[in-house]
Parts: sequence; structure tokens; C-alpha cells
Amino acid sequence: TLRGKVKDILYEKKPVELKDIFQMDNAKRKVILIEGPPGAGKSTLAWHVCQTWESGKLFQDYQTVVYVQLRDPTIQSAKSVEDLVPAKNRDQAKQVMTEFENCSGRDLLFILDGWDELPSHLHTKSIFHKLIASPQTLNLHFSAVIVT
Repeated sequence: TLRGKVKDILYEKKPVELKDIFQMDNAKRKVILIEGPPGAGKSTLAWHVCQTWESGKLFQDYQTVVYVQLRDPTIQSAKSVEDLVPAKNRDQAKQVMTEFENCSGRDLLFILDGWDELPSHLHTKSIFHKLIASPQTLNLHFSAVIVT
């Protein structure tokens, strides 16, 4: 008899190098989900991606990486992408958002860290859901997303 979860039995799993996660398929838009139990290192990995990108060693196809810590109550109340952009003031955030929209999100990577810490009602009706499932409504068609 087989024991285990259906997805573990039916689907072959193989390790993937971090540098290769966006090379897995030929889709125009990339959305990567990193799963694991609490304490497995998902947030550490997300932060590592940011630091490695900043040092020029990883994902250099992206000109901008926006790290979003979903457990932050201020972030949870975000209504627009502008609310997620680190900026000195609202005008600067609007300017950055306009630049994102002008290129339809090309060269833009969002890292949404802490999906499991986000209140469940925000999983389906929030700016975070739009970034993942319907970026065209935000004029960010080609942005990439990593969700931990």
C-alpha cells in the first residue's frame, strides 16, 4: 500500500537551485510559491533573495525588488501597490508606481513574505491577491512574484 499525501505520491519532486526558479517554465509571468512549516526558513530565504539581488549575484534580470512583510499590520491595511512601495512620502510612492505601470511591471519582482501570517480574508480580496492572481488590473502584467 502507498502511504502519504496524494501530491507526494503522484508528483515527482526534485530539488531546484534558487538561481533557476524562474527558469522552470516558459510562462510570460512568473509566480513562485515557497511552502513549508513554520520555522522552515521561508522568511530567511526571502530575505536572502533580497540581499543576494542587492549584491548583484541573483535575479539581475530584475531592476527593482520590493520586499513586503505581510505580517506587518500597516502592510495588511494596504489598498494599493503604492502603499507597499518603500518611499519617503506619498508623492514619491505615486511616482514610483507610475514608473512601474509605464513598463507594465517588467523588471519588477515582488517578494510577499508571510502569506501564512496574513489574515485569511486578505487571501482573496486584497492588493496581495491582485498582485498574484490579476496583475493586469494593476497594469503590472509582467511583474514577477515570490510568495513565502
